[in-house]
Amino acid sequence: MRISKSVLAATTGLVAISIALTGCATESTPAPMASHDMGSMGQNVKVADNVMFAQMMIPHHMQAITMSAYAKDNAKNADVLKLAEQIYTEQAAEIETMKGWLGDATVPTNAMSNGMLSDTEMKALSAAKGADFDKLFLAGMKSHHEGALTMAAAFQKTTDPELKKLVTSVLQVQTIEIAMIKLIQNK
Repeated sequence: MRISKSVLAATTGLVAISIALTGCATESTPAPMASHDMGSMGQNVKVADNVMFAQMMIPHHMQAITMSAYAKDNAKNADVLKLAEQIYTEQAAEIETMKGWLGDATVPTNAMSNGMLSDTEMKALSAAKGADFDKLFLAGMKSHHEGALTMAAAFQKTTDPELKKLVTSVLQVQTIEIAMIKLIQNK
């Protein structure tokens, strides 16, 4: 299965744009601190940027992996299936990286963050087949990726080099994938 030539050509052009754009942080993006005081949440704990990012992004990525796994049996469009496989592979690897940052910290199991689908939306996606699945998957993943971009942008000014590398990758890759989604939707 291969992504069509038109999707591939458009994506190639978007890579350069994405790289240029993700290097530009706006002044309105809050800069994370070296650690975050969680005292306002009833906890007197300092949390490093990379741990906080992992705690937010791991559940987000896990849902994207679940959504992508549904495509194996439910997708009709070969481009949707290829995109789902790409998302599954990339985000599984990123989860493994982030797990290494957690130390003794835990990841919330019931977290809902920017762009995540509700339980009802996930059930509808898992039950959909063919063109109906493709439509729900693309719309849901576009929203999901937009939420990830918002979360990652909040960490663009981190001083942690490993986190900076992952944040930059998330911003670049998911910007490209949103463009791919739009191209597939407009076919």
